[in-house]
Amino acid sequence: GIGAGDTRAAMFVSCTHSAQAAAAPRSTPQLLAMDKYLTWASAHLLLDVVLEPVCIRQPGTCHRKLLRQGVYVGLHANHAREFTTAARAAVAALADAGIALVSQTVLLKGVNDDAATLADLMRTFVSLRVKPYYLHHADLAPGTAHFRTTIAEGQEIMRALRGRLSGLAQPTYILDIPGGVAKVPVGPTYLDADGVRDPSGMWHALDVPKDL
Repeated sequence: GIGAGDTRAAMFVSCTHSAQAAAAPRSTPQLLAMDKYLTWASAHLLLDVVLEPVCIRQPGTCHRKLLRQGVYVGLHANHAREFTTAARAAVAALADAGIALVSQTVLLKGVNDDAATLADLMRTFVSLRVKPYYLHHADLAPGTAHFRTTIAEGQEIMRALRGRLSGLAQPTYILDIPGGVAKVPVGPTYLDADGVRDPSGMWHALDVPKDL
């Protein structure tokens, strides 16, 4: 993914339209943006940009195909304050180039470990055409223990977000199982044996058929 403060990729996309127009008059600015973005991203952003053989022989055809199928970029931000004017312009340039944007955030104690801060961030993502995607529970990286919440704390924050945000703005709370095994959602859960809890924690009876 690309950090919210890393404006280089999007600015590169934005600034290539006029420079390439004379050399490739049949290409649209959108295709030129995609061409330059993929080239830059594969070289500098450690993204896995996988191109089929036709992409080398016929880049215009390839990029039209990519635009039809969708190109997705993960944008990493942990706080709404990361979105400066320049960063917002960069994100807009990526979205205008036809690139679908999804978000990644790490839950960090003292940075964003409350519902109001995360709600502000998720609304900011949506306003910038970025779909909230993953809220990561902090990894067990050495020297980062002071940033880690408990999973129970993260679940309570997610429950509060459910009461504050529409479904469109809800990220999935994810735990990356140590050892690179898999990423798994870690709740919270709302159903119990005989009822359901709403986002505020209140329990409600639920008459659920036994076969469900």
